[in-house]
Amino acid sequence: MWQRAESPQCVFVLDETALRRPIGGPAVLDAQLGRLMELAVMPSVRLRVVPLDAGAHVGLTGGFLLAELPDGERVTYVEDVARGHVKVTP
Repeated sequence: MWQRAESPQCVFVLDETALRRPIGGPAVLDAQLGRLMELAVMPSVRLRVVPLDAGAHVGLTGGFLLAELPDGERVTYVEDVARGHVKVTP
């Protein structure tokens, strides 16, 4: 697996149900979990799992992305069932 010399640092947060629900069948789930394991050992990748016993949390309403650009500007993208929107913070 390749990686750039200065790869961005990426943190991925998954709900535990995404790792357990066998959509596509067991073979698909096995392949997906295998790929996550490959990526999780990369130095620029951090994989975090929100456990089922955490109960309700803000991530249940939809996906989100937080990014800090090289100039220090921060960008947030939040998505729900109706729409997505971007917020830029200097």
